Amino acid sequence: MPDANLFGFSPQVASASVYWEGDRATFRVLYKYRESYFQPNNLPFPDSSNRYVQDSDYLSVSLKALNLLDEPQIMTRGNDTTVSDYSRSGPKYFLGAKVKF
Repeated sequence: MPDANLFGFSPQVASASVYWEGDRATFRVLYKYRESYFQPNNLPFPDSSNRYVQDSDYLSVSLKALNLLDEPQIMTRGNDTTVSDYSRSGPKYFLGAKVKF
């Protein structure tokens, strides 16, 4: 691939997603594609060299937690003393995995 001298730009980039949400579960499938890209190295090191960055993220796992302390949601109207809604959802946990093939 010839040196285009454009930092971080890939010739081919694509993404697509499908999302579904039900009463008890939510699913999302996301696909991303990115070709290698040019990354110059202009730092003043003795062996500075330009390089091409290849895609390498094939698996990622994420864990997300919300409202761990089970704090209520309090809505007030007009001032801080007139409560219009008080609700409690409890803690929620989300586990995600992403595989690229």
